[in-house]
Amino acid sequence: MGGANHNEKRQASYKLCLLTATTQQELFASFLFQHTSAIGLRVHPLQREIMERKLKKVKTPYGEVGVKELTYHGVKKFSVEYDDLMKCSQKTAEEPEKIRLAALQEIENKGE
Repeated sequence: MGGANHNEKRQASYKLCLLTATTQQELFASFLFQHTSAIGLRVHPLQREIMERKLKKVKTPYGEVGVKELTYHGVKKFSVEYDDLMKCSQKTAEEPEKIRLAALQEIENKGE
């Protein structure tokens, strides 16, 4: 029968993923070989797609917040700047989510 012997002891295995610049590949490989039981590595180059970003300022009843307009091949969405939400929230004691929704509503009212 061509199956695995179920009585074999299997060595524990782990998967560790590292994301690093190509120029740092040898450094990290040396580190892993020196400090772990690894005897081999698989290397997979990655490509990143990103959305184009434009930063806008939006006035809300709670203060002005930055909003990123994000686009990619016909896809368009908005992301409210977290730091601005927190500043307005601290000044007004309003929930950050309510401020975020107010900013997005303002964008929608302007037809963007």
